Amino acid sequence: MGLVALDGFGLDHEMGIRAMDSGQPNTCEICGMLHAGDADHKHLAYHHKFLASGLRLGYYPEPYEGREERRKRGNRLINESAALNDQVFGALQVVRAFFDRSLDAAIDNEYWSEHPSFEEFAGMIGDDFPAEVLAVIRRRFGCKAGLLDDGNYWKPTADPNR
Repeated sequence: MGLVALDGFGLDHEMGIRAMDSGQPNTCEICGMLHAGDADHKHLAYHHKFLASGLRLGYYPEPYEGREERRKRGNRLINESAALNDQVFGALQVVRAFFDRSLDAAIDNEYWSEHPSFEEFAGMIGDDFPAEVLAVIRRRFGCKAGLLDDGNYWKPTADPNR
C-alpha cells in the first residue's frame, strides 16, 4: 500500500514515523500515536487508517495531547469566566475535544465513515455543562442527548438513526 503525500502537513511519511535512535517510544507527528518505529505494525495500520479517513472526511482529529489541552482550556473558561459567551466558547472547546477523541476511536475501530459531524455530535452532548451554557448549545445544535456513551464517545450501535 502506497502512502499519500502529506504536503498539507509540511511533513513527509518518514519524518512522521521515525523512532528515536535510543529505542524509546516516539509520538507520530502526523497521527499522534505513540509507537516504536517503522517496525511497529499497530502504528502503521492506524497511520494508514488515519490518513485515508482524513482525506475522505477533509478533517483530521487532533492528537491526544492537543485534545487534552483544548479540554483543559475550555473547562477553565467555563469555570472562571463570568461572561456567558466565554463559557459557551469554552464548552464548545470541550465538545471539540470529545468529538476528536470519539472520531479517533471511530477511525481506529473502522466506523469513521458513519461518525456524526461535529454539529450532530454537539447536539448529542449530555448535561455536562451549566444549564445556561447547555441551553445555548441546544439552541444552536439541537438536542439528541443519550446517543453518546458515558465517556462521550459515539458508537454506531448507540444511534438508531445510523
